[in-house]
Amino acid sequence: ELVRRARRVLEEVEHLVASARAHSRPLAGRLRLGVIPTVAPYLLPRALPRVRARYPELVFAIREAQTHELVAALHRGELDLLLVALEAELGNAETLPLFRDAFAVAMPADHRLAKRRALREADLAGERMLLLDDGHCLRAQTLSLCRHAGVEERADFRASSLPTLVQMVAGGSDLTLLPELALPVEGRVGGIAVVPFRKPAPYRTIGLAWRPTSPRQDAFRTLGELLRSGGATPRGSRARTSEREPDGRRREGR
Repeated sequence: ELVRRARRVLEEVEHLVASARAHSRPLAGRLRLGVIPTVAPYLLPRALPRVRARYPELVFAIREAQTHELVAALHRGELDLLLVALEAELGNAETLPLFRDAFAVAMPADHRLAKRRALREADLAGERMLLLDDGHCLRAQTLSLCRHAGVEERADFRASSLPTLVQMVAGGSDLTLLPELALPVEGRVGGIAVVPFRKPAPYRTIGLAWRPTSPRQDAFRTLGELLRSGGATPRGSRARTSEREPDGRRREGR
């Protein structure tokens, strides 16, 4: 009980300080940012230099972890802002969609589908797919697509990162799904072919999430607009605005 009350007091003090800072300098000071591993190495190196150039007084403290760990840290007050896939379970966090990150299929260069210009989900029926380990939100999204397409998960291997999946594919092991965000890095690995899906392609929605009580909400939205317009996101992939329905689903609109 004492710990619970102490945390509440500390949170109120942090809110007071943050409110004062947000009023005078909305994008200055320390920002504790949580990012998932399937986004951090592909978006941050391109996005952060632009953010720092625009807001030189903003100092990032970045934590990379799986979504459930970041969400727990956010609601404990250990993080201020998350950069995650919005299809994941985020509790009561406020969200701002940034862009749609379409999936593509990575396969060995000599695979029967490697010469296709685009794929339908049905083209993957009967294939085996390499997936990330439990806890990665990308795994859940990939599993959903696999079930719909009649694809079997390779049960004897699970990876902790996209580079590991790509290296396994390059060695001749089955297929995997890659988000468009990762293609400038992972799509250049030798020995693989990357084939997009026909439109409308399956995708995930990358966006920002924060506590609904945060006094820096306006600053987070400003930061989100900078990320959208900074050339660090996939082309033509800006997300529609979205709101949550009472049952947790998203209602989308322009």
